[in-house]
Amino acid sequence: MFTIHKLLEKIYNLHYLSQQETYYLFSLIKQKKILQSQLVALLIAFKIKGVNTYEILGAVNAINNTSQVNDTFPISEYTISDITGTGGDNANTLNISTSSAFIAASCGIKVAKHINKNVSSLSGSADIISFLGYPIQQSCQKSFLLLKKYNLCFLFAQKYYSFFNDYMLIRKELNTRTIFNIIGPLINPYHPKIILIGVYHVNMLEPMIHVLKILKYTRAAVVHCKGMDEISLHNNTIVMELYNQNITNYILTPKDFGFNNYIDIKDLSGYSIKYNTKILIQLLQGTCKNTSYINTVAVNVAFLLKLNGYNNLIQNTQLALDAIYSGLGFKYIKNLIQQGYMHNTLCLQ
Repeated sequence: MFTIHKLLEKIYNLHYLSQQETYYLFSLIKQKKILQSQLVALLIAFKIKGVNTYEILGAVNAINNTSQVNDTFPISEYTISDITGTGGDNANTLNISTSSAFIAASCGIKVAKHINKNVSSLSGSADIISFLGYPIQQSCQKSFLLLKKYNLCFLFAQKYYSFFNDYMLIRKELNTRTIFNIIGPLINPYHPKIILIGVYHVNMLEPMIHVLKILKYTRAAVVHCKGMDEISLHNNTIVMELYNQNITNYILTPKDFGFNNYIDIKDLSGYSIKYNTKILIQLLQGTCKNTSYINTVAVNVAFLLKLNGYNNLIQNTQLALDAIYSGLGFKYIKNLIQQGYMHNTLCLQ
């Protein structure tokens, strides 16, 4: 019989939990049947010890199998993707995956992006989307309609998993990445079968890709680029890709996307929520002057296109760049404003 005290003691002694043990713990967390002091101890102990594939899997299954969501998404014939990251890389960059979701949608990919607010960074994806005026608390039905009509919707973690609200303060006070960073990308309530995940450390590549394999994702990749949980052009990107239940690993360089030079990572630096949102709007309007940011978004979109069957990365990159420079990405926001979904004068400046 499992008990919290026995399992905590096991983690304190740097032993891995079984999938069943982790499932038990996270079922208690999901049901709010764990003391805050125990949760703090658990998060810190996991951080010090590290997590393996089966601990991640147990946590993810517990959260997905004990969902408290009342409304659900309609069954869809569409191929749905997500592009996301664990966060916690301390790079404090502009919001690459959020920007990439807009551009990928403008290139014809249907993206249901799972978002959350910042914990240890300057601005999380949900902070940016909320600041834009997007209705992050909207129903599954409305999110599905946006996905169907405009290729893109954003799914706010705290709407679908209410326990995040209760434990957000603890995570912010700890001000460090935790196991929640790892499981966040894996609990998208839409359960897309194609996903691009950036991880905060190279050590997380292997356990994450094996979780994706066990969860039977159609096609997926986990990436890391020297201090960033994205595909980037400031260094080589390490990739572990899942296709037809086979895992391959390889390196991507700027030349794979058609670029000759590396960029300076400082060019990707983000600041406040307002600043990051303003730069995002400029990107979507086609008026952004930061070519390092533009090209980084383009290569992430290019790789998501690859996961959707468009295998030529250089052509994909050019397609993404064309969408950016033509201002095609801003069409989504204009449509939402016209339909009354969004109200933010910042978008119209």
